[in-house]
Amino acid sequence: MKKIIPFICIFALFGCNFISSDSSDNSQTEANSTIRSKAVQISIGKLGCPYSLGSDGPSSFDCSGLIVYSYQTALNKKNIFVNSSGGVVSDANIESLFLYNTNLLSVSNVDLGDIIFIGTNKLLPTHGGIVCRIADNKVEFIHASSTKLKVVRDTADVSSGDIIAYGRIKYCD
Repeated sequence: MKKIIPFICIFALFGCNFISSDSSDNSQTEANSTIRSKAVQISIGKLGCPYSLGSDGPSSFDCSGLIVYSYQTALNKKNIFVNSSGGVVSDANIESLFLYNTNLLSVSNVDLGDIIFIGTNKLLPTHGGIVCRIADNKVEFIHASSTKLKVVRDTADVSSGDIIAYGRIKYCD
C-alpha cells in the first residue's frame, strides 16, 4: 500500500500525459513553400515506383504513404503527424491527413506541394496526391495510383467532381 500511494499522488499531479507515450508537443506548423517544394521534388524522384497498399516507401507506396514519405524526408523527421487522439505519430492514412494534418484551402490558394484529396464520398477522401502544378483550371499532381499500380503524374480539372478538397500539410516540430 505504501508503494501505491506515491504513484497515485504523482498520477494526480501530472495526469495521464506523465505516463503516456503520446505526451509529445502536438502543436502544428503549416509547411512553408521551401518544405512543400522539397516534398514535391522527393515525390517526383519516386515516379515509377510500384504501388503497394499500406506501403510508405522508400521503394513502394500507397497514396498516403507517398505523401507521408515525401514530407518526412523533406523535414528529415519521422514523428510529424497527429492522430485522432492528438498524439504525435509517424504515420497517417489519407483520412487522418485530411482531418488532422492539413489546413483546407480554396482552389485560389492552392500551390506547389499542397495536397489534393479525391473520392466519390464528398465527406471523406479515399485518395490523395501532391500538387506539382496548378494553372489554366488544371491541377497536376503526383500520386501512387492503385489502378496504374505505380507512382504517376496526373492532371485533373480543378473543379472535378471527384476532388473533395485541397489542403496544406501541417506538422509537429
